[in-house]
Amino acid sequence: MRRWRWTILTLGCVGMLAGATWAQEAPFFSGPQIGESVAPFQMQLAFSEDKVDPVAAANGRPLLLIFVHQLTRPSVATVRALAKFAELRKKDLQAAVVFLDDDTTALRARLHRARHALPAYPAIGMSVDGAEGPGAYGLNRNATLTIIFAKSNRVVANFALKDTSVAVDVPKIAAAVCKEIGGDPPALKTLLPRAAMRAGDRAGRLPDLLRRVIRKDAKPEDVDAAAKEVEAYVAKNRAAARRLGEILNRIVAADKLDQYGSEHARTYLKKWYRQYGSGAKQEADSDRRKRRGGNGSTPR
Repeated sequence: MRRWRWTILTLGCVGMLAGATWAQEAPFFSGPQIGESVAPFQMQLAFSEDKVDPVAAANGRPLLLIFVHQLTRPSVATVRALAKFAELRKKDLQAAVVFLDDDTTALRARLHRARHALPAYPAIGMSVDGAEGPGAYGLNRNATLTIIFAKSNRVVANFALKDTSVAVDVPKIAAAVCKEIGGDPPALKTLLPRAAMRAGDRAGRLPDLLRRVIRKDAKPEDVDAAAKEVEAYVAKNRAAARRLGEILNRIVAADKLDQYGSEHARTYLKKWYRQYGSGAKQEADSDRRKRRGGNGSTPR
């Protein structure tokens, strides 16, 4: 039974990775783009009956808008880190967290249940326009988070995230903001309590981590950061290390390694195949054959 369970899990992981690879080939947009204006909008505060307009309240000052399409552990972890960053820089930066859902009554109930995990700062609210968000913003329902940084009511940076990782996304966003308001981005460990970091690790399952490595639009530094997460995760989780080896064995056996991610990402996949998959045994066998005058091959 255990063998069948692992086989099903492995096939599922391969399928999800394949889907993620092709899905990331097309650009993904959500919200106003760089240079476009941010329009005023109303949000209902989650924990009171008041409504506010974060754009009007900022009055042209630097503003970080965090739109939450999907309320998940990874999205909450990213929101908490960005909220802590906004709190540290609140003299220079306005911010608001806006949750999106068609059923605001149910959403409010969920937010009240999750209140212990949500930041006390900045203002947390719900869009009065439902799951689509403010009509002028053109938000993408398929996003997990849409993060917009504006200055003088114009977009300076836009981050449309289909999935999110604290370690990958938060430093990029903080760096983009600090480039405009000055100062250095804070170390990630200062933005999340230790318990939240552990929770983020538990939420970051292997397929999700691998998807970030093989995103077609990922820059080399993003691939490096995501790969570092994978290696840290499997280093302390033997079951995950075995799963990683099984996933890569199937990809290599199907001769589809070149379809996954960028060339830079594939250097990690090949490395992990040699480290955790059949490549390790093949290299040992190849070395023995070479000593005997034969030859063998492993993806390099």
